[in-house]
Amino acid sequence: MTEGRNFRDGLASRIADFDRETAGWAAGRAEKERQHVLAEFPLESWETLSLDRYALGPAGR
Repeated sequence: MTEGRNFRDGLASRIADFDRETAGWAAGRAEKERQHVLAEFPLESWETLSLDRYALGPAGR
């Protein structure tokens, strides 16, 4: 029973400390990265994407 209480107390503490602004910034940054990856590697090309292109990334990098 103590284990459950410790979990709930820890969870409540993390919820209270949650910073929406920082989380929003991180989500925005992640979306930009996702868009960049999709621009470099369009979903339609994944089926034929060579291992070299995947591992080495775009040419010139």
